[in-house]
Amino acid sequence: MPLIVFEQRFYTGFVILSVLSCLSYSIIPGGVAVATYVIPITSYFLLFVTWKEVFFYQRDKEIDCRQIVWLLLFWNICIIARGLWDASDYWDYRGLILSRIPALLLPIVIFIGGSMGLMARIYSALLKIYIPLSLLIIKPIFYQVIGVPLLFIVPYIPFLARRWYKYLFVVFLLLAINLSARAWTLRLAVAIILLCVYRFRKKDFSLFFYRILFCIMVATPLLFVILGYTGRFNILNMDSYLESNTDKIPTIDTRSHLYRLVEKKLTEEDKNWYGLGGISEYWEGFYADYKYSDNKGFSQKGRDSTEAGLLNMYLYGGFIGAILYSLLYISAAYKAFFSSCNFASKLLGLFVLFRWIISFIDEPESRTVSMIILYLTIGLCLSRQFRRMSDTDFKTRLNVI
Repeated sequence: MPLIVFEQRFYTGFVILSVLSCLSYSIIPGGVAVATYVIPITSYFLLFVTWKEVFFYQRDKEIDCRQIVWLLLFWNICIIARGLWDASDYWDYRGLILSRIPALLLPIVIFIGGSMGLMARIYSALLKIYIPLSLLIIKPIFYQVIGVPLLFIVPYIPFLARRWYKYLFVVFLLLAINLSARAWTLRLAVAIILLCVYRFRKKDFSLFFYRILFCIMVATPLLFVILGYTGRFNILNMDSYLESNTDKIPTIDTRSHLYRLVEKKLTEEDKNWYGLGGISEYWEGFYADYKYSDNKGFSQKGRDSTEAGLLNMYLYGGFIGAILYSLLYISAAYKAFFSSCNFASKLLGLFVLFRWIISFIDEPESRTVSMIILYLTIGLCLSRQFRRMSDTDFKTRLNVI
């Protein structure tokens, strides 16, 4: 289909999806139930129009490192196929159809991430529809979850054209500040730092600086994984090295147990390299205390996902899935750092690489709106057209938001 028609359909689907996302966390009775079933339908619509556009018009050739994206998608399709083969009851098929399949096919949107026009329209919708609606109907406890898709635009707030958009955006961010939400706080802090760098920098940094920064950001989380796996030092166990005198900054470790359970399950079944597939119960008896014994056997099911995006990929697809997932972020950051003509793409690359680091402890793929924005941003970093833009051209594009 013509590009303008595709972008209009994708934009419409995304707006519907963002509204439904707000509804799923709202104070409106029945909102969660409606969103639970309509969000997957909308996601399948977006996936259908995107896959069709990519296959028939070869949009994938407009970005670099497309082989990594296709390999990840191929492996995710293998995960889905294994899940459909292993599924045995209502809850298995329900989880696959309503959640796992849309999430694992979603990286296809990377191939359309190079369209600055589409990205500008999507962010405009987030600012003029998503934020006001969130402030009206969302329970304040969920502001951090709703706010994650917006963080990529934080460094460029001063350059947005419509003042009431950005003022309301700033109000939302202030209301969403919550030190007990550690992953959200880290994301917001990095976004604000990048805002200050982009706004007040005098000149670009040297290539040597980017090389050192890139190597540190890639090597540090891998080093901590090795230290944790060998039992020498667990960075997730903050109580062992950090004293907190306030309840506002929790230090309790809520992730190590999940890593141990996943590793134990994969090791017992000798599936460390290729994972459990689409049916991935690693925590047996997780729902046993829930009073759903008469609800199609729900209380007999185990937990099949975690809050950490990278850990989920290891659970579903083993080392192969985790490596491909990591290569996607690392290659996008590498291209943004070392093959771009504008400073904005370097900051986006840095933020994408930071989101990979956060995926060790957070970044669940079930947050569809957040993952769409993340994959579109990865697509921007891999887009040759975007990386060839000057900073002046980039700011001009921002003026339509």
